[in-house]
Amino acid sequence: MFDNIIKSFEKYPDKNAFCIKNQYFTYSQLEKYIVFISENIIKKLPVDEVFVGVLAVDDILTYSTLLAIMFNGKAYVPINPLFPSSRNATVIKESGIKTIISAVEKEKTFDICGIDTLIYYSSCINNDNNNTNFSIFNKNFSTDETPAYLLFTSGSTGVPKGVAVNRRNLFAFCDAFLDLDYNFTADDRFLQMFDLTFDLSVVSYLIPLMFGACVYTVGVSEGIKYMNVYKILYEYEITFAVMVPSIITALKPYFEDIKLEKLKYSLFCGEALKLDIINQWQKCVPYALIQNIYGPTEGTVVCFNYNCIPGKIKSSNGIISIGKPMKNIDALIINDDNKIIEVNEKGELCISGAQIISGYFNNTDKNDKAFITLNYQGSDRVFYKTGDICFKDVEGDYMYCGRTDQQIKVQGYRIEPGEIEYYAGKFDSNIEIVAVIRTNEQDNTEIVIFAQTDKSIEKELYSFMKSTLPSYMLPSEIKLLKSFPYNSNGKINRKELTRIAAI
Repeated sequence: MFDNIIKSFEKYPDKNAFCIKNQYFTYSQLEKYIVFISENIIKKLPVDEVFVGVLAVDDILTYSTLLAIMFNGKAYVPINPLFPSSRNATVIKESGIKTIISAVEKEKTFDICGIDTLIYYSSCINNDNNNTNFSIFNKNFSTDETPAYLLFTSGSTGVPKGVAVNRRNLFAFCDAFLDLDYNFTADDRFLQMFDLTFDLSVVSYLIPLMFGACVYTVGVSEGIKYMNVYKILYEYEITFAVMVPSIITALKPYFEDIKLEKLKYSLFCGEALKLDIINQWQKCVPYALIQNIYGPTEGTVVCFNYNCIPGKIKSSNGIISIGKPMKNIDALIINDDNKIIEVNEKGELCISGAQIISGYFNNTDKNDKAFITLNYQGSDRVFYKTGDICFKDVEGDYMYCGRTDQQIKVQGYRIEPGEIEYYAGKFDSNIEIVAVIRTNEQDNTEIVIFAQTDKSIEKELYSFMKSTLPSYMLPSEIKLLKSFPYNSNGKINRKELTRIAAI
């Protein structure tokens, strides 16, 4: 993978590697930035400092830093400056990072809890040293257990779970993804719409660099994101795009005017993909192959794919199939007793293979629950329990049916309602809080908070949550109830609250 990126530097020095905020950056410039950052920052870090924080902003030097970190055998930990400082403090503490590298001035960043931020942007841009010799990095290109990046997903206890993807996992993903026979060339134009704390960003910026193609990023600082995505798709004639389904759901009112004839591959991931919206989207992308791709962060970006062929799309309850496992991935379905079950029976999807992480970062308790040893094809194998309810049909395609727990996805982000309830509950420990989801008029998933109180606290509670949680975890509405409904077991009736939320 890294070797292929270096070949792009050698073969396409004058071609554009990135387009960020309407500004182009060539492969030659990207190469210079990576080497400068490597020699002046990364190589000066202690050898045992494996995990390095990066302030995740939409900037060429940020992408250069991610590559420089991995080229030097270290792993990056993205820190989103738009997230509450308390959440970032938790990520910093859990990851143990001692350094955060920033592409913006220190006074413009957020409180980073005593971490030294290294500023390199001005000297890097003005540096004219063209001595870019990548041979010094070759020893770090092995496909071993060395971490490549560390991301944090939502945790039910209020503490995010660390997912450390190593080089073996990452190389296996790239190998499997390219085995899907995409006809990529240096003339392709890739959309990158994801926050760098979201693992789908990996496929959106690493894969194109392997082919000498150009990455077009979508910032989040200005305007409505789905309109920014469409603007880039249209104005730059994007040929390859991975998006979360909620993007096109938001664009649905404009479908009659959308015609993206240059788009060759339209991929969706991060949320359940619904049949009705894809039947309409196909008219907007008349020459594109539409694919539903699936994979938890623990499975390194994606590990299933399904081609949506017009008139032949498989679905279950309106949700399109996630297809078959990709190269080197084994999958099976188990019941509540952890026994492997047959085709057309619903159960929990479990996956195994080179892309699957070996366990959560410093979280033995969670590992014991999420990973299981099963006898598969005559030998014992470790499988990751995805928490997704699926079944496999007679043709080997997997159908997604929902979650085994109450985990939800909003805007592609995986969220534990327990985490929302945990932080919202800090507003007033005497007030019971329950988080549920509903589908709005645009067919997008949104969060509704119920508070058991007779006090008018909506504005104060929302303001408190805004200071504590990322924007995608904030509720669209806060409802007050004097008393929650309970079921026969004495538990809060979440199904009833979900019904009330939809009214």
